[in-house]
Amino acid sequence: MSKKITIKPASKKEPAAPAAEKPWKVLIVDDDAGVIMITEHILKAFTYSGRPVVTYSAQSFGEATVLYDQHPDAAVALIDVIMDTADAGLRLVKHIREECGNDKIQLVLRSGQPGHLDQRDILLSYSINDYLNKGTVTSQDLQNGLIRYLRNFETLQKIDNQSARAANMSSRREQAASLLSEEMNASGSLSSKLSILFHDKKSLSQDEQLNYIKLLLSCDEQMIYLLRDLIDATNLEKGALLTHPKAFAVDEVLHEILPLINTLHKELADDDKVALSITVEEALPSVFFDPDRCQQIILNLVINALKRTAAGNVGIQIKPLAEYVGITIWDTGGPLAQEAADRIRAGIDDVDASQSIRLGLSAIKKIAEQQHAMFDVLTFRDGCEFSVLLPLAANQ
Repeated sequence: MSKKITIKPASKKEPAAPAAEKPWKVLIVDDDAGVIMITEHILKAFTYSGRPVVTYSAQSFGEATVLYDQHPDAAVALIDVIMDTADAGLRLVKHIREECGNDKIQLVLRSGQPGHLDQRDILLSYSINDYLNKGTVTSQDLQNGLIRYLRNFETLQKIDNQSARAANMSSRREQAASLLSEEMNASGSLSSKLSILFHDKKSLSQDEQLNYIKLLLSCDEQMIYLLRDLIDATNLEKGALLTHPKAFAVDEVLHEILPLINTLHKELADDDKVALSITVEEALPSVFFDPDRCQQIILNLVINALKRTAAGNVGIQIKPLAEYVGITIWDTGGPLAQEAADRIRAGIDDVDASQSIRLGLSAIKKIAEQQHAMFDVLTFRDGCEFSVLLPLAANQ
């Protein structure tokens, strides 16, 4: 079954206005409304790294815990020591650090009675970042201090983000290795079964023998592509993926991998339930792209489409379009949520759309755009389509 696909070039959009900078949140906890008002006034026009400060206030330990629960992403908390109880501020520090486990927020104790507690003992005994005397600290002192606190918070955030990215990268590598292992086992199992079947068949025609040999070779070829995908995914994360663009005909590179595509169709889908159609227009102009990457993109998108589709149709269409040759892989495996499609366009892999694709949709987008091609996804009522527009060689 074939399907008519129309590929439209990406429309030029006006650059979006820059989003307003997210403000730094500062909590002011003090039982004196006048102190809160003065502090808010001092910080009213304060900015750091181009971001303004927004303040939130509370006047007791109970109010402060509720306030913190509403704003756990606050950067700084200025906390009075004595409020509804003599140790309210100290209890709040312990609540935030120990019970809530927040080690990034900068906690600054302020006291109007400096002789009540020993500053050194407080700094050693409690996980605070500074201790200020409300009676002697000036507006400039508070603003200078806030610069230090926000710089510390920003540094801790960056370290946290780097750790999260490293953990995510490690997780992605583990998932890729697991997927590679599963697919290699599946391919190896099929190869083994074919070898036994081929050996047990005592009387095979030449055509039958040729078909078995082609299938065996296709299994080996699939393992080679699997290994390459894993290596390329790692290189992409490092920003070290190499491409070798040159002029070539897309229909010729497609022809080279057709046996593997047919094998994938047999392995990943029920032949009786999922029809595979391939439509290639005649007299395609040459494109300027890496031919190996072109095959890699087609194979990964076909794998994605076959695994998405339990029953229905999967298609490949290749056609010229203005200054490009368009490759579209479509399926009837159900629509993508618009949010998922938007994430894919932004280069962020969506779990539902990419869990069955070994290279990743964001990786395919990067490989395409690295060579001046375009990548897009469209979703419709019963499925979706992924399109790559390769630039014509004549325009390079």
